[in-house]
Amino acid sequence: MSVSADLPPLSDGSPPSASSPAWALYEQKNALRTAAREKLAALDPVQHRERSRQLVARLRELPSLRQARRALLFAPLPTEPDIDRLWSLGALADKQCAYPRVEGMAMRGYYVHGLGELEPTRWGLREPPMLAAREADLADLNVILVPGLAFDARGARLGRGGGFYDRFLADRGKRTIVIGCCFALQRVEKLPLAPHDVLMDYVCTDEGIL
Repeated sequence: MSVSADLPPLSDGSPPSASSPAWALYEQKNALRTAAREKLAALDPVQHRERSRQLVARLRELPSLRQARRALLFAPLPTEPDIDRLWSLGALADKQCAYPRVEGMAMRGYYVHGLGELEPTRWGLREPPMLAAREADLADLNVILVPGLAFDARGARLGRGGGFYDRFLADRGKRTIVIGCCFALQRVEKLPLAPHDVLMDYVCTDEGIL
């Protein structure tokens, strides 16, 4: 049996063994990733743009984001909600904004002054430059926005399989609010959970807040 590239690595970066008790969970998550990708691929550009507009409008209504002074956002991939609109709408004008950068098996946040400072990197990501001047202290962040392939009403999240956000969020501050961002079509009834999976405080979609 071959190991799918979509399966999340273990803490040392290796995939689970097919004979491991964890294998069934990882296979289940991988099937859900495939289904989520198919749904996202079916969105045409007009639908994606309109759903992104509605989601950003919902985000702007959240007191936790409105009142935040320090926020960590994500630079969306083409199929993810376009939260870059927050900049053009002026919703971030009074905030210090950081973005994540992958460094080995870890992820760290770095402050930027705008989208123009982000650079294209591996996997089609846009990240702060290697020489970014100021690293974000997770304990000082008021809010973190998180993408995902699927979410459920409990705040469970299905990522892309690398475990980067779960490891990153494990060190967040006790008062830091974590908000998952997805289209309503990405909601599922119940996601399987592993012990290391981090729950969102809220999930924001184009149709409402979970």
